[in-house]
Amino acid sequence: MKLKTIMVLALMVVIFMSFSMLQARGEEFQGPTLTATDTIAGRYTDPSSFLTVEFPDGWTGIDYLGSPLVSPDGVLEDGGMAGWPEVSMMAVVMKRSGLEGMISDAADDESDYGCKTLSTRYVTMQGVNAIENVKECASDGNYAKSKVYIMPTQSQIAVLAYSVTSAEKYEDYLPAFEQSVQTARLDGKPVQVGSFVSRSLGLERTTYPITVAGNPVEIALESSSDISDFSFDEESKTISFTVAGSEDKKGVTIVPASWALEGPYTVMVDGRPAQDVVVISDTTSQDEQTIVRLDYSHSVHEISITGAAVAPEFPPFVAGLAAAGAIGAGLAARKVLRIT
Repeated sequence: MKLKTIMVLALMVVIFMSFSMLQARGEEFQGPTLTATDTIAGRYTDPSSFLTVEFPDGWTGIDYLGSPLVSPDGVLEDGGMAGWPEVSMMAVVMKRSGLEGMISDAADDESDYGCKTLSTRYVTMQGVNAIENVKECASDGNYAKSKVYIMPTQSQIAVLAYSVTSAEKYEDYLPAFEQSVQTARLDGKPVQVGSFVSRSLGLERTTYPITVAGNPVEIALESSSDISDFSFDEESKTISFTVAGSEDKKGVTIVPASWALEGPYTVMVDGRPAQDVVVISDTTSQDEQTIVRLDYSHSVHEISITGAAVAPEFPPFVAGLAAAGAIGAGLAARKVLRIT
């Protein structure tokens, strides 16, 4: 795989762009061509006026496939290998409707081309919820590491992506990228990133009643698979269930593990350590939650998630739901008593 191909993957795979999506925009991925245009630097506002961001001081660049690509060393305007910078930042704006439903294909590309997720968090920046993702890709002797912020709103999505071609350079320029991200402003209504991810992946939500430390809790799993045999064993500190689906597709299941268990977590698939697991810290809600996401090839699998300890008490957000349910049940009981 050519260097510029893996660089584009590092930038794009975490914003769920598959090869087919980029090809639809006219890119054949035989070595991307950087097009000559006016130099881009400093404050940037996209043509729709949805995103405004200040690029790092001294970073300049050009338009690449309709999006600004900047680098501390500038970006050459030829189509050769030297045209792709060793350190780069890219800003992408797209319609939300153009993204949903494409994530599964991109997940396939990610595994096929040696990409792995190093960390994922749900964060809030300037009142906008975002997905923060750090990814590493290595294939055919090429290397890329990226950090990406995906900021969805009700109508559009903004993505700010930072990428390097060597691990040594990553920390050197990361502070400049982070400072630039803090200047981003969006003209759109924020959405919950958890719901955005679930809808984009086409996951279905199923709720299961469990008891944690003597308290009733409803834990909601979101999955592209059919789930059965769900159970929570407090003594072994384990959530377990079975997933099933068509063998020609990949499966995804998201489990809000911190509703029942404290980490660190041990995740097993068919009795073996799971290979594709991401533990996500969700700081967008009032109280931080920990989510376990599993990706797997379909058929039938037995999955277990074991924590270090059972959650000692209701997380505040769960307690609020339980209190609301108790109040509702109490009101209903009073109503029944009055009728009878």
